[in-house]
Amino acid sequence: MQRSGLRSGSLLVAPSTVVGPGFVAHRFGRDYGSDSTRATLAAALRAPVDGVETDCCLTRDGRIVLLHDPILSHGTSLDGWTFEHTAAAIVAAWVRDRTGRLVAEHPLLLEDLWPLVAGTDLVVQLEVKAICDEALAVRTSAALCRSLATLGPPAGVTVEIISFWPGALAVAAQAGWDTRLIIAAPYAPEALARWAVDNGISGVILEAPYWGANHVDSWRDAGLSLMSGVCNDVEVARRVLAFEPDAFSSDRPHELRAELAGA
Repeated sequence: MQRSGLRSGSLLVAPSTVVGPGFVAHRFGRDYGSDSTRATLAAALRAPVDGVETDCCLTRDGRIVLLHDPILSHGTSLDGWTFEHTAAAIVAAWVRDRTGRLVAEHPLLLEDLWPLVAGTDLVVQLEVKAICDEALAVRTSAALCRSLATLGPPAGVTVEIISFWPGALAVAAQAGWDTRLIIAAPYAPEALARWAVDNGISGVILEAPYWGANHVDSWRDAGLSLMSGVCNDVEVARRVLAFEPDAFSSDRPHELRAELAGA
């Protein structure tokens, strides 16, 4: 397994990051194209970026497809749920853009991603997705770990498994992968820190509006790495920056980094 050293607090230290936080292209950088497609990833990689993020949904035959939403009609030309269709059927569909228009792109499977990032030293964040179904999230995480064990990332690429689902992360951490819990509110930070340490969780993704000194210090004291959830507004990013996040996730990482550098 590849380790990114999150427990030492060193996250996303890549060529584009000399001083300050790293920048992760959310959904491969959705301001640059349709979610998690080849063209969008290529656009994100035209300039330095520290990481890319995409979403992982389980297919009927147990494979991982890179779609933000397991409801297929939201992002593709198919109907139904990802777990109701085979991987072959899903990758034969067309992708929808942010307006719902079909574009000349097909969904990617996890194994399709690795040749596209070969030769880089990116952090690739893989978000386990499930809607109102924790058992599905756990199964998805297990399938993701099996896929990574069979065909892992190319040399130099580091994987983090992330999710809103704690059980999914516990499975991934037990399999030896770096993990981050995504949270939208600083509820019971000490309890969260104890759970994270007990389950081998590497860090936290805290949504941008909810950064504050008390819970940030509590989680850092527990040895957790902290990064910001999706942030596209430089004024919000400046406020988060005061807490020294390890990284920002953004739909527009290149522009946000430039705006912060010019502040």
